[in-house]
Amino acid sequence: MNEKTTVPADKTAGERAAAAQANLKKQIDEAMQAARTLRDEIRVQVHLAGMDAKDRWAQIEPSFYDAEKLAGDISDATKTAALKVAVSFRQFRDSIKRHATEMKH
Repeated sequence: MNEKTTVPADKTAGERAAAAQANLKKQIDEAMQAARTLRDEIRVQVHLAGMDAKDRWAQIEPSFYDAEKLAGDISDATKTAALKVAVSFRQFRDSIKRHATEMKH
């Protein structure tokens, strides 16, 4: 986008300035169109990422309630269920944190 343009020398200073201005406007318009396209693509990607996170949470959150129901039963199975929930939740949280950290850079 850093194109250097030459305006024919046979033009008046006003014509050269107008041509340079028109060329600059064209470059700005092209850059803004590229930015608009990228903005729209990013909006879609952010929306989809949010939907993916919500879907994943909807899949794993019920395991908490299942483990909570078992919590009154002191057994190895209950311990295993509680540990699985904690690990699953921790992994999900860490995944969200990683994505947030990547977005900062």
